[in-house]
Amino acid sequence: MAPFYEGLTILHEHMRFAGAPFEVPLPRNRWSRVIAKQGLDGTVFYAHVDITEFKRQQRRLAQAERSARDSEAQLREKSILLEATLENMDQGVAKISATGIVELCNRRALELLDLPVELMASKPSLVNVLAYLRARGEFDGASQEIQDMLLNSDGGVDQQQVYDRPRPDGRILEVQTVPIKDGGALRTFTDVTQRKQAERRIRHVAEHDGLTGLLNRSAFLQTLQAAVPDARRQDQGFAVLYVDLDGFKPINDRFGHAVGDQLLAWVARQLAQAARENDVVARLGGDEFALLQRGVSDPDSALRLGERLVQAIAQPTEIESHFIQIGASVGIVMSSADATNAEELLRKADSAMYLAKASGRGCVRIYGA
Repeated sequence: MAPFYEGLTILHEHMRFAGAPFEVPLPRNRWSRVIAKQGLDGTVFYAHVDITEFKRQQRRLAQAERSARDSEAQLREKSILLEATLENMDQGVAKISATGIVELCNRRALELLDLPVELMASKPSLVNVLAYLRARGEFDGASQEIQDMLLNSDGGVDQQQVYDRPRPDGRILEVQTVPIKDGGALRTFTDVTQRKQAERRIRHVAEHDGLTGLLNRSAFLQTLQAAVPDARRQDQGFAVLYVDLDGFKPINDRFGHAVGDQLLAWVARQLAQAARENDVVARLGGDEFALLQRGVSDPDSALRLGERLVQAIAQPTEIESHFIQIGASVGIVMSSADATNAEELLRKADSAMYLAKASGRGCVRIYGA
């Protein structure tokens, strides 16, 4: 029961913070890594990754290393076990000496890094190995911070660290460095491609509307909130367009929800085509959509985009042999120096949209104009 209660304690401590991955021991000597993603509305999505085999391999390696220190006789015996463990691990392992020589590199590390056996058998320096990888473009997808660290003479072995590095073939490696007391370091390489793909799928589900594929309301508000300080720093304004469909409910009532859903998906495509590449389109819910138009300071640009949206949605379309035509009303709010809250901006755009509906629908109105 000890691992069970230990797991409960860890879970209790970490449930207060969403976003920081943590590991939980489970009964029967199993382990799970938990990754949490929390939205503005309080909903939290959790990914649970089974890392039991990884923990077992770590424990076997640690046990083999401790046993190897007991005596010279045990060292010879355990070295065989250690070598067998290293060569059959699913994790790449490299040992760098205090003088910067790669003294050990197991089979899995050669596979994950695509390193030639001849090079590593010659006991090269870490500098030479990094130069070889850099010449092949291995670090092109890494962040600038990681590239700068790997350019240092010691290759970043003087401090404990964990980072993800994308490879040119699309795989993602988790690289962990553990400094050794007397100098040098142990560096491990783990293929986390599937785990990262699962995390991306979870984030996509959490942030996107399932019907249209557009951002949902929560994710749009996050994007809009981030745009406020960005626009202030870059001295560029933006506009928020609130789009509400005209005549959608009768279509839904007459032809059914299946046709209504296809119509909403069609509207989403129309909005995405009318928007620019760096604009953000979202479905807020029901038949309401929103668009963040970046890099605009004059209302005329936003007004022209709003008119294009109205025209695009007013085009007739055919769905399941039904010729359908609806309209849209658009409300716009421009960013301002005192605009600091995404919810407030969206409310003002919503108010402008209701003014557009009151003007006869199929219109565009700017808040405060």
